[in-house]
Amino acid sequence: MTWSSEDMKALGVAGENIRKMKSLIDELESLSEPLYKDIIGDDGQTIERCHRVIHRMQAYVKELEEIKFKEYNEARRRSI
Repeated sequence: MTWSSEDMKALGVAGENIRKMKSLIDELESLSEPLYKDIIGDDGQTIERCHRVIHRMQAYVKELEEIKFKEYNEARRRSI
């Protein structure tokens, strides 16, 4: 199982983006409702979109990890 530099970079970028999105959600949720509506102009739709993006990014990370784990297992089977 080898991780290319592209794989590692993709994981790093995805992880950093997930952290940033979670921080954004925390900041948006800390605003008072009138201020949130005044600045964002929706009824929580932005926060919901953030949650959906986080979910997709986490699925991407999981998929990449599963691919690498499968490659590792296949390499082990061939070497036995």
